[in-house]
Amino acid sequence: MSEDKATTLRTISSDQAMSQCTVLLGRLRIAAAEGYSEEAEHVCKMLSDHMGSVRLPCDYLRETLAEARTLHMQAAMRATDIALDRAAVLGRAKQTLEQAREMARARNCLGKAALLGAPREFRQSCESRIAAIVLGGRPPALRQAQGAQRASA
Repeated sequence: MSEDKATTLRTISSDQAMSQCTVLLGRLRIAAAEGYSEEAEHVCKMLSDHMGSVRLPCDYLRETLAEARTLHMQAAMRATDIALDRAAVLGRAKQTLEQAREMARARNCLGKAALLGAPREFRQSCESRIAAIVLGGRPPALRQAQGAQRASA
């Protein structure tokens, strides 16, 4: 095979590989928007495996993997918010078993989000929400004020 044909074949396969990456990034965007953390993790793994099996430009690899990581983080953050919202509703409805499951899911997703680089403000906000849900729905500042009143009485 001549060098021109080999270059053409590599270009076609490279274009097809980039097209497949685009499709996977599209799935990842949907997972991030909907808060499907497990789906995002699965698609990231598929994307990583795909990118490792083909020859693509280094810059393209770096940019695509960075975007995938960001989308994965966004999916984990959204999943954390959804789980905390559900846990709060379940807590008010006195459904403790289901609330505990949602809290576990929220903590798991929060851990993933933190590992993927979630902002400190998001993590602190979630920790406050977790504390409020666990302690009966009262905000932390109110609990501290009530605790101070009891101590002085």
